[in-house]
Amino acid sequence: MKLTIVVPDSMVMVDGIGYRFDLSQFDFPSNLHAVQWTGEKGWEEFVNQLNVELKDIDKYQPVIDAWNARHTDELAKPPLGSVL
Repeated sequence: MKLTIVVPDSMVMVDGIGYRFDLSQFDFPSNLHAVQWTGEKGWEEFVNQLNVELKDIDKYQPVIDAWNARHTDELAKPPLGSVL
């Protein structure tokens, strides 16, 4: 799984599918700009600070869980233009 979180844009992407979230519900450091996870390794990008390497994304599991719930809801919606 690839994960990207862009805090200023309120964007969470998993495997290239992105949704906007109110990220204030998560306890991010105030200077966190983004999180990148390639599937095996990753890093946190901070404002005015060096990137910090990630060896796992366990602390971001609540964000992933929120993305999964949203994705499930989106998949349950009828396609645009469909007649109910």
